[in-house]
Amino acid sequence: MPEFSNHVEQAKRNLNFLEQINKSIPNNWDWQVTVGFYAGVHLINGHIAKKENKHYQSHERVDQAINLYSACPAKLPQDIYLAYQKLQNLSKRARYLCHDDPAQKGKTQKFTYLTSETHFVKSLMQLEKIITYFEKEYDETLPSIELNCGALQSLQLSHFKYFSLSIVEPSQITVAANS
Repeated sequence: MPEFSNHVEQAKRNLNFLEQINKSIPNNWDWQVTVGFYAGVHLINGHIAKKENKHYQSHERVDQAINLYSACPAKLPQDIYLAYQKLQNLSKRARYLCHDDPAQKGKTQKFTYLTSETHFVKSLMQLEKIITYFEKEYDETLPSIELNCGALQSLQLSHFKYFSLSIVEPSQITVAANS
């Protein structure tokens, strides 16, 4: 059974991976939301491991353990429980909600994915609440990561900082003539 420390380390790995994929393929918001959710999953599972010394195999069982109306020792404060629920819903949306363009009927299917930078930022705001709670509750420190997401410029998040990924267009490159 994974221990508290295993879940903390996996959450850190997921945050590191989130930073890497954001810099490598910045517009894949759906995958970034999903990776952020799984960082949150490990923090919540670490919380359950610490409070109950249990490990649940399903999201439903985790929800029962952390639900603010639960009698379990792992129940969370309302704001953290709701943040986790919102993060989970954004992840479900990112993973499963897409539609095909009716104008493309009979042609090669072109999918329009419905997860945008806005959804990614919403997921980060919920994950920030979970991380902050977790750090205070367990005297742990999780990394602050840099993300290429313009909407972060106007937010004051402790764990997610704006990073500008400069992309140089080939037309902007000048080559000095040999003298």
